[in-house]
Amino acid sequence: MLTSTAMSFRKLINRIPLWIREAVIMVALGAVILWVAGVIQRDGQRGAGGDGAGAEAPAFALADVRDGQVWQLEKLRGKPVILSFWATWCGACRAELPELEAFWRQVDSRYFVVTISGENPQKLKEFSRRMGLTLPIANDLGGQVSAAYGVTVLPTTVIIDAEGRISRSFAGAPHVDILEEHMRRLGAPARAP
Repeated sequence: MLTSTAMSFRKLINRIPLWIREAVIMVALGAVILWVAGVIQRDGQRGAGGDGAGAEAPAFALADVRDGQVWQLEKLRGKPVILSFWATWCGACRAELPELEAFWRQVDSRYFVVTISGENPQKLKEFSRRMGLTLPIANDLGGQVSAAYGVTVLPTTVIIDAEGRISRSFAGAPHVDILEEHMRRLGAPARAP
């Protein structure tokens, strides 16, 4: 037997058109699915391994789109390296770049962060100016480096240890706190003491 409050609530719900009730349920289900996907993505980024983990990182030499400085993996040895593969047309990439920029500014040369994109260098240069980016933006116009690292989804992050071996790789925008965890694990403090 329903109480009068429960009956009043049921009458109120029945007054709402069916399509609105169904829409609310669909939105709620969508929110739950997005939350679960976010939890799974964070767990995946936090874990060890990924494609090529433990393997020697493929060598590369790519020019920065702004100043022409050549970023050569061999010369970055001795410190951990974060490679971020991205594109200007990728919404998740555009969303991650300001966070990655802030992260880059606070690392103070304890390790390297190099972003890599295969788009037109002039387009990348203009995009970086508009976004106020100062982190390295290396150009992989032919896509050889992306192919060597097995990049099939953008954004993709690859973490390389100080000896030049792949420590971790994952697709999706990286969470900065998880990047910091990986850097601590590799012996490079993420924040100044």
